[in-house]
Amino acid sequence: MDRDRNLRFICFLVVVTCLVAPVHSFANHANDGIPPITQTLAFSVDHELVGNCGSFHIIADGEGTIRETIYFNDGGDPSRVNVQARYRGTLTNSVTGAAVADEPSVIQIFVDFERMRETHVGQFFNINVPGKGTVALEVGRYVVDASGNISFIHGQFDVSDSGLGVLCAALD
Repeated sequence: MDRDRNLRFICFLVVVTCLVAPVHSFANHANDGIPPITQTLAFSVDHELVGNCGSFHIIADGEGTIRETIYFNDGGDPSRVNVQARYRGTLTNSVTGAAVADEPSVIQIFVDFERMRETHVGQFFNINVPGKGTVALEVGRYVVDASGNISFIHGQFDVSDSGLGVLCAALD
């Protein structure tokens, strides 16, 4: 699991969230000051394969919420989206049943359609091992440009920088 793959997955979540947003006839609302539309969705992760550690697989389980607000410009078109996501879960060794907490994960994603960029901020992963504390942390800020490239990144990205081995070691 590398940094680009993790970041692409988060971008995918934003796209999916935008696709499940309520569908409205924007053309009929030109210049009438459309108020923002907000919706909250609950989701769950049920026994999802996260990675292969050789002698065992990492399995994820958990639940969270996504709160999405769509803002409109004077022409009635969506101009930006603010996504707030929260997740609490566990990662489990498929062979031994050893588990670690992945919580809390709290992120904000700002999508600006006019500037064609996304800004992701927050704590993407927070892996805790009883008696050891946090062993893997993905926290910071990154910006994705119109071409899908990361134009800015700052923070601590243990899993993205070090690979899946950090999680495998925590569950071994």
